[in-house]
Amino acid sequence: MAKLEAVMAVELQIRGPYPVGEQRLAVNIEGGSLLGIGAFEGKLSGNVIAPSGDVAVVQKTGTLERDVRLTASMEDGSHLQMNYGGRTVPTEEFQRKAAAQEIIRGSEVYFKIQPTFRTESEAYSWLNNFIFVGEMEEVVFPSPEVAGRVCYTIYRVL
Repeated sequence: MAKLEAVMAVELQIRGPYPVGEQRLAVNIEGGSLLGIGAFEGKLSGNVIAPSGDVAVVQKTGTLERDVRLTASMEDGSHLQMNYGGRTVPTEEFQRKAAAQEIIRGSEVYFKIQPTFRTESEAYSWLNNFIFVGEMEEVVFPSPEVAGRVCYTIYRVL
C-alpha cells in the first residue's frame, strides 16, 4: 500500500472569481509561498509570482474541478512550475461559509488536489520525478474586491 510523506505547505493569496464562460470561473493567484515541512523543513522555500491562476469548472453536480498553473521563485534563484487539478465537493454549509467569506477547514469538505512540478533546478529536480497529492487545510473564498486565501499540505506518494 502506498504511503504519504508530507513535503510542503502551500499558502496562496487569491482574488476573484471572474466568470469567463459557461460554468467557468477564473481566479487570480496574487502571491503566496511554498515552504518545506517535516524532513524538508529549511530545504524548500519559494514565493509565488505572476503569472499564476486557476480556471475552475463548475460541474452539473456543483463539484468544482480545478485547473491551476502557478510559478514560484525559489530561494536559490531558480523557478518552479506547479500545476494541479483537483476536486471540491461543496455542501450547503460550505457554500454558506464561502459566500460569507468565512474560514472553511479541510475537515469540513472534500477538497483535494494532484500537483505536478517542473523545474530545471538541481536542488529541486527531485520534484519532477514523483507523484504528489494535496489536501486543503483552510480556505477563505475571495471576491473580486476582497482577497482570500487557500492553504494546502502537499504529500509525496511513496
